[in-house]
Amino acid sequence: MIKRPPLQIVVIVCFLLFAGVLGQYLKPTEFSTVVAADFVLEDIVPTEFGEWYEDQYIKAVQPLEQSTLADKIYNQSISRSYRNANGDLIMLVIAYGRHQSDNLQLHLPETCYAANGFKVGNPVVAKIPLEQGGAGLLPAKRLFTSNGPRREPVTYWTRVGDDIPVSQRERQIGKLLYGLSGKIPDGILIRVSSFGDLNDQSFELHDTFIQDLLAIVPEDTLPLFLGNLSSKQEIL
Repeated sequence: MIKRPPLQIVVIVCFLLFAGVLGQYLKPTEFSTVVAADFVLEDIVPTEFGEWYEDQYIKAVQPLEQSTLADKIYNQSISRSYRNANGDLIMLVIAYGRHQSDNLQLHLPETCYAANGFKVGNPVVAKIPLEQGGAGLLPAKRLFTSNGPRREPVTYWTRVGDDIPVSQRERQIGKLLYGLSGKIPDGILIRVSSFGDLNDQSFELHDTFIQDLLAIVPEDTLPLFLGNLSSKQEIL
């Protein structure tokens, strides 16, 4: 006589089978981008703008070593250093990925700096004014990194889909909501950094550079950097 499995086990097995089928049904398949997919970062971000010009001798910490995985995560990237008339230096890294999923997602500065041997302080959330008077605010993160004599304050933000999350929880929720709609969002990381100690002057320089950069980005590509935030205020 064959003994029947307990009802509880039958229910669990049925639930797992149902969850597997539902997961496949809800698996996102449609790529979603906030701007036309044929944009070129090199064309959008000039080597000279305002009082800033490129300094080709200073190299920024890279978001990820060159590898097959990096090629899958990032479709386009820019790594440049800029100086202004006062000689102030800003390092800019922009990394764009067409699809953000659990397996492929932006590598945050906390991870890439640590992987390059830096000590990384706890990040704090900041609100960067996007126009005069501070009417528009960009949520970003700031952290301080050091590696021997190299001391580097960092400001960065990420966009996933239409949103600018400031925590891993917000990023995961955003991707989940996209997934439920059958879409795979794109994403971008924008990071600026400089050499020096941890102080307000360093971050004020970052903010000035960010404001100057966003001011010259073509209006139709602003969503690439700001998502829905680009339609809520005018960038001056």
